[in-house]
Amino acid sequence: MDIDGDDDGRDRGGEGDGAAASGGGVDRLSDLSNDILAKILGHLRDIRNVATTAVLSRRWLDLWTHVDIIVLQYDEPPDSRIVQEVLAAHARKGSTDTHIRLLEVTSLNSATADATASWLRVAEPRLTGELFFRNRSSVPLEILNEEMVVVEQLVEEFGDLVVDESGAFELPCFMRVTKITLHLGFLGLSLPPSGVFAELRELHLVHVQFNGELTMDDVMLPSLERLDIRHSSGLASLTLRLAPLTLMTLYNVRWLRRLNAELPGLEVLSVIRCFHVHLEGVRILAEELEQLRWLDLYWPGLVYFNRMPRLRTLVPPAVYPYGLQRVLFNRSCQMLLNLCPSIYRVVLIVDIEPEQGGHHGVRPLMEGITQLPHIKILSLNLQTQGHAYGASVLHILTMCTGIAKLSLRNQEDFQVENACPPNCLCDRPRNWRDKDISMMSLREVEILNFRGRQHELDLVRVLVRVAPALDLVRIICHRSSTAFGVELLRAYVRSFASFRTSVEVSRSN
Repeated sequence: MDIDGDDDGRDRGGEGDGAAASGGGVDRLSDLSNDILAKILGHLRDIRNVATTAVLSRRWLDLWTHVDIIVLQYDEPPDSRIVQEVLAAHARKGSTDTHIRLLEVTSLNSATADATASWLRVAEPRLTGELFFRNRSSVPLEILNEEMVVVEQLVEEFGDLVVDESGAFELPCFMRVTKITLHLGFLGLSLPPSGVFAELRELHLVHVQFNGELTMDDVMLPSLERLDIRHSSGLASLTLRLAPLTLMTLYNVRWLRRLNAELPGLEVLSVIRCFHVHLEGVRILAEELEQLRWLDLYWPGLVYFNRMPRLRTLVPPAVYPYGLQRVLFNRSCQMLLNLCPSIYRVVLIVDIEPEQGGHHGVRPLMEGITQLPHIKILSLNLQTQGHAYGASVLHILTMCTGIAKLSLRNQEDFQVENACPPNCLCDRPRNWRDKDISMMSLREVEILNFRGRQHELDLVRVLVRVAPALDLVRIICHRSSTAFGVELLRAYVRSFASFRTSVEVSRSN
């Protein structure tokens, strides 16, 4: 194959067989098929390697028309011409035989809005599958997040935020794309005022700077099944009318004020840390909802859910057994729990971090949490930072004695080791080990990230004592546990468990 572009059958650096014999300038790819070469081209990734194909033979240039997966990265923020040239090469000679199934582009150094919009417009008619773009900022995203918080505080004081149009772009209307993922590094983004994303089923937006309001409906997105917006800012009002949508996540969409969503097919909804600062009104119509994860402010007068007859799993805001947080946040959790007199599974996040020496003390433990629904399965995700959790767990169990399964998941790693001082509040009231409750329906207990500390061993003994019909105790020890320690724990639990109770002890990988 001629790789120097002169079509004379000779390679630069030598002539004929003599050059081949010496190994200089020899083309070792000639025997590969076009399909294999096209795959190589599509995964060159480094834009400088891609650029070298522009000086190769006509065969190499023609190969771009066969590439259906293109993975590129570039490091010159204002200049995306090389991405455009690759896409133009793909469209060479007006080829329509091969469409792009995946276009993945990474900017290594803070891409500009204009440069991004330029190559997106070129890509739109060629792309039929998935679009993935990651804008890696030259400034760490943690710092950008802090800067956005400052900006939002200024907005709160002086008025609404208006996005600098030079830092924003409009997303082209991709007619045939099925999945779009944009990590924008806080570039501004808007959707086109008209047009149809006819085939789009998944839309993921991360680190996006919005400009006030956003509306998505069936006219523009008739096939959208999954919507995911994370770590974004500037979105004050979100309106959704999407019949096909089945899964939606809003995570850390800071300073969101209003959400109006008509989602008749929605099955899974997660809203996390969006409304803690401002909440003006939320209205969600989703009669098919099966899982609701609402780790955010809930207030009945401001947050409205229509009837949810299919709801099986509820994850309400975190609860706090101790400290000032229990006064501030536990009521929000309780009011959301009140929506469901009976539900199959509840997942409670229990944040155990006592204020040592604080005047808020222990009593009443878990103030604001007064009753739980009728539950089949109770899962407690314990954020303990190394504190004892037996008193908190048993206090919760007194409000749901009819459960069939209890799952306890301790956090895998602590931010601070040995954070629990002697006589810590977390082990109070002291008499929790003598708790007299009846768990006649409890059949299964599962504990994850068990470390074998004395307060954990005491809790296992209490659970076995109060649940006479227990069929299974499954303990998965923390990965730091030894094989010998696992065997000792199995023997310990077996020593007081009923003969009818199966005991399984293992170690996490």
